[in-house]
Amino acid sequence: MIRRLMGFMAMMVLGGASWAQTIQPAHSLSAEELVKEGIGLQAEKRWREALSRHDAARRLDPSFWTAYVAPLDCLVIGLAQEQDSARRRVLLTELRQRFALARERPEAGLNFLLRWSQTVRQHVLPLVGDSEDSRVLIGETRAMLGAAELQASDDDLSRLHLEQAGLEVMAAHVVRDEGLQREAFRRARKLLEMVFAAKPEIVGAAEREWYGVTLLHLGRLDRDDELVRRAVSILEQVASPTASYATIYNLACAYAVAGAEQQALESLARALAMKPSLIHEVLKDNEWEALRQHEPFRRLLNRHDPQIDEQVAQARETYAAAAHAFGLAEVELYKRAADMYQKLLELRPDDGLLHHEAARVFQQRGKGPGPAAERARWLREAYRCYAKAAELRPTWEVFRDWAVFLRNDLGMREADPDTLPLVLKESVQRFEQALELTQFTADRLKVQLDLATTLVRLGMSLPEDAPVAPYYERALRLLPEVLKREEYTTQALPYHVWGLAHLGLARPHRNRLMLHQALERFHTALQYEPDNPEVRYNLACAYALLGDSTAAIRELRACLERARGGPYANLLATDSDFDGIRHLPEFAALQNAGVPQQVFPGPTLPQPRF
Repeated sequence: MIRRLMGFMAMMVLGGASWAQTIQPAHSLSAEELVKEGIGLQAEKRWREALSRHDAARRLDPSFWTAYVAPLDCLVIGLAQEQDSARRRVLLTELRQRFALARERPEAGLNFLLRWSQTVRQHVLPLVGDSEDSRVLIGETRAMLGAAELQASDDDLSRLHLEQAGLEVMAAHVVRDEGLQREAFRRARKLLEMVFAAKPEIVGAAEREWYGVTLLHLGRLDRDDELVRRAVSILEQVASPTASYATIYNLACAYAVAGAEQQALESLARALAMKPSLIHEVLKDNEWEALRQHEPFRRLLNRHDPQIDEQVAQARETYAAAAHAFGLAEVELYKRAADMYQKLLELRPDDGLLHHEAARVFQQRGKGPGPAAERARWLREAYRCYAKAAELRPTWEVFRDWAVFLRNDLGMREADPDTLPLVLKESVQRFEQALELTQFTADRLKVQLDLATTLVRLGMSLPEDAPVAPYYERALRLLPEVLKREEYTTQALPYHVWGLAHLGLARPHRNRLMLHQALERFHTALQYEPDNPEVRYNLACAYALLGDSTAAIRELRACLERARGGPYANLLATDSDFDGIRHLPEFAALQNAGVPQQVFPGPTLPQPRF
């Protein structure tokens, strides 16, 4: 279990105030300069060079106290950096010798001894672990503090007892033998209760947490449910909303030992979110033995497992490679990415981001080559993943991608007259959810344009006698705000959609004013995309409804030339917009130029390149 063994002295050897910063000033200028240089090297983790500076300072002035204690910092840094166990033992031996040398100095009072004990429990013991060296060091530090207890004043005695308790809690954490753990926790409990009784005013949240951890482990080791309940109560009081990850983890362990699985998992999830590396503690701590085979616990660990993180990274790399590949390589990479994401979703079924990414991969699989039934299955999987992602991680990006998928991919697969409007209506709903989540972001106008495009497409998919005006009118309300942003004023899509909305409103009653407004928008769109066949086709529709057959034929011919015949040519056979010019020979000549396929404005996802 991670334990926050913060004593009443807040100074830290690593990452905090050093020994040299907490002792009396130098007596010799040259020695002082050497120590200052050494402290600067320590800050850069160049501990060997720093150690040589401190030793040189001590040789220059044997009475310079800082030159005795500053090397302790260097050796602790060296222990943290050293990976070889044999060399680490050598450094530990030198550290103990350096401490003994400093302890012989007359300046080595109680504060120095307390500081040394803090260094041992906060930095040395966690590095050394359960070993003969750690047990010797624990014994030496216990004896040192015990000897100091005999000479301590009443005011200092409680401070000394607190430090002794901290050492015992850490000793119990380091050793694996349950008998030694029990003895250390019992000593810690006795010392803490002595301080609580003698000087309650010096007891803070950290000390209460130590006490809770101590009672928890004694309750677990002795199977004493009452001690466990007391520990839970104490740790609940300590675990404030701003508590550290270690405090939250201690509370999670207490819940686990008490059998409160739901509270344990909630607290553990909170702690892991704050410190993902805690998973290594969870994997070895005995408090979680009863939950290891439970599915919710395994799912939570999978969410933070570094090996699964590596698999996720590989899946993302494969997806990114597929997005930049072509032909057979692209097909193969998307297949591989889809298989990888399927396996990952089994390991992390509650990961919203993973579901979002998987949905996009499955979407591409459904757009690729293969039997129709298989493609449909992948599209259904994509839909399911978008729905799960929206449940777990309801961001505007999820809802927008889901809506685009419905409009551009699923909508095109379900293009029969009955199903397509239903799919597009759901797409509108998802865009509306995305729009609500972008209320205060710069992405709002992007979603508004998508929504307007989908509303127009929905209106176009409905029968001519259906009430389509509300969809076109809402699109017209959205577009003026979109065109206030400069980047959209030079794009064809907003003007094209705007023109289609006017065209849709004008069609039932041949409203000439709206038809002229549609012409104006289509011509503006052509200024930015003069070779867009879709815009020219819709421009021809508007001219035909106005009765301008010459302009309609001209724009249809330009459309078919730019589209190289299809798919627009065969649309002419059923498009009622051209009923007024269908009798013309020029119109009949255009009908044999292509293959039928419905086309809509503004796909906002890249189309497949298969």
